[in-house]
Amino acid sequence: VLGLPLWARLHRIPHVWHVREIIETPTLVSRIYKKIVPLLSDHIVCNSQNTFNWLAPPKHVSSKVIWNGIESYRHSCDNPYTTLSAALPVVLMVGRVNHWKGQDLLLAASIQNFKGGNLYNLVFLGSAAPGQETLVGALQESIKQSGFQAYIQHVDFVVDATPYYQYADLVVVPSKKPEPFGRVAIEAMACAKPVLAANHGGLVEIVQHQHTGLLFTPNNTTELADCLKRLVSDAQMRRKFGEAGLSRQAACFSLQAYQSSMLAVFASIKY
Repeated sequence: VLGLPLWARLHRIPHVWHVREIIETPTLVSRIYKKIVPLLSDHIVCNSQNTFNWLAPPKHVSSKVIWNGIESYRHSCDNPYTTLSAALPVVLMVGRVNHWKGQDLLLAASIQNFKGGNLYNLVFLGSAAPGQETLVGALQESIKQSGFQAYIQHVDFVVDATPYYQYADLVVVPSKKPEPFGRVAIEAMACAKPVLAANHGGLVEIVQHQHTGLLFTPNNTTELADCLKRLVSDAQMRRKFGEAGLSRQAACFSLQAYQSSMLAVFASIKY
């Protein structure tokens, strides 16, 4: 959004550019964006080291990484999984239905597990962007065609996903492209849930492998299936990872930590 930085430059008002996305295509737009952000910023804040490395701001421009922060999601709520088998663990994926969030990857890995007799409840939570509703239809059709629809459920976008996090046993973030950050991961950790995530992008800065969850090779269906089997079958591991994730979220990804860091940036600017 170029309007504000241009207005700030015109009126000689300091401008902080908070970079939260990685623009890779079109290539020309990506190159222009990387030039414009440092040119029109007094300070640059990136939401992850991954985003910072992509932008590669010049050293003469004040810039830093500040991780996103959230409030605690832990409060009393009702179980939304009443139609699922209470005897099986719940594997949850939260995210917009699109071509790169990885719903198809997670579905394929789960079907592989189900065929091998490793059963669990799989829940996809999220809708598509306006104009892309056919992607939801395609996901639902794939679920139907799998033959395992008794174990798989798709839920449209909800304003408050807290109940889904709290009553899940683990959360998967199988993004096929690098996430600039990966907010779903810290939302899961705030509810003391272990996170199984793709080993790239901002997720690498959030999920500590073998400590708060597991990381798998991006786009590797077999490895994802193996990690799922491991977590689904080991309640003690899930509990251990979840507790460690809750502590890490409180220490590194809290709203207080985010606010303090951003206020320090504003305080450092000379008017």
